[in-house]
Amino acid sequence: MPHARVETNLNFFQIKGNRHSKNLFQTLAHRIVLIMSLAILNNCGTLYISPTVPLNDPNVQIVEVTQGVVKIANGSAYSPRALPRPRSADITAIDLQSAQPVVPRVASRQQTNSASPVLRLPPQTKTKRYQIGVGDVVSLTGRSKPIAISGAEDQRRSNIYTVQDSGAIALPDVGSIKVAGLTIEDAHSAVFKRRAANQITDAFALDISEFNSQQIIVGGAVKTHTRIPVTFAPMTLSDAIAAAGGIVTKDERSTSIKIYRSGELYQLPFADYLETSDLQRLPLMSGDAVYVHVGYDLTAAQAYFSEQIAQTELSIALKTQRTEQITAQLSALDLQQRTEQAAIQMRIATDSLQRDYVYLTGEASKQTRFPLPFEHHASLADALFDSGGLPTTTANISQIYILRKRSSGSPIAAYRFDFSNAANLVLTTEFQLRPNDIIFAAEQPITKWHRVIQQITPSLIITGVGATN
Repeated sequence: MPHARVETNLNFFQIKGNRHSKNLFQTLAHRIVLIMSLAILNNCGTLYISPTVPLNDPNVQIVEVTQGVVKIANGSAYSPRALPRPRSADITAIDLQSAQPVVPRVASRQQTNSASPVLRLPPQTKTKRYQIGVGDVVSLTGRSKPIAISGAEDQRRSNIYTVQDSGAIALPDVGSIKVAGLTIEDAHSAVFKRRAANQITDAFALDISEFNSQQIIVGGAVKTHTRIPVTFAPMTLSDAIAAAGGIVTKDERSTSIKIYRSGELYQLPFADYLETSDLQRLPLMSGDAVYVHVGYDLTAAQAYFSEQIAQTELSIALKTQRTEQITAQLSALDLQQRTEQAAIQMRIATDSLQRDYVYLTGEASKQTRFPLPFEHHASLADALFDSGGLPTTTANISQIYILRKRSSGSPIAAYRFDFSNAANLVLTTEFQLRPNDIIFAAEQPITKWHRVIQQITPSLIITGVGATN
């Protein structure tokens, strides 16, 4: 029995040794296959082919990017696409001029009477300094160049702006400033403070180029019925009559000058007016209506003034009505414009709007296309950083190319960037992209080797498992 046990143990060790030799042989065979495969792949690249930019291809011209090359490349003709704008953005179709209605002219009336006119003068009032009002045209001028005023195109060119119904003007980079009711000095101070608050410190002058807010009406027995604008200079009775061409009458004794002011009617016999200089220098106020009447009946004068009042009220009513119409038009225009803008943004978001693109490939963080922006140029830096930059672990930062097709028959330009020198990154912010440019990043040598290993590893594993089994 002891002899039989020894024989059995010897047989066991013989079997184990045979299995170990077999596994060792298989391992050596796998290593030989791996070495031979890698050698073949390294020499001919039959299993893994990566894209490259050929150095000796006559159809490709390698251009090392420098500051001078950037300027030449940017010199190619290209105009960025314009961002579509709402068709309703133009408000010039609204007739703003119609806000100033045309009212019928009041005809003068003359009647005669044998009664003698009685002198009744308006109370003396202190002359006020001119205050800016609605309708006045304000101009701003700098020392060296005019200061542009927000408004219609013709207003920007002429450097003027009309005081709106709100009593304000709107200056660029400043906003709306209320000037109605202010003297020219106070208005200048208000504009100065607002400009200073917005860091605008250049000197300027403010003036009134058109006086439209205040006026004096002259009618009756004068050469021309007229409306005289009130300006900085005080207006006297003789000034107003002279502006109307003078008094036309054949009977001085029956002629009187009537003044309607603030609901009260005053009169001056024409003879007294001619003989008294103080009456000729009688100061007039904004809103006064002067009527030269031949005769002594007040009926004609009262009718004239009534019609002037009615005319003013009609003008205000028509202007108010037109203002409401313009407001409604602008509201509808704003709604339409916002709707069209939303539609444009939707087309951009859904990529249904025609765009220009450049394309990123190779060892970029993301294989994608980069849309060139509307209305301005994009740089290489814009495209790279928008897509996530370059993965430095896989990309060969010394071989970053922009492939650009030039004129027919010319080789493809391959602009090469070497980012191993970090200073060259500055050039990416200056190099402008063009439609259909290809941004290509070559791979690191180690990246290619790693991918070869990845590609053959599954096959080796399968082969090894099969051999083991």
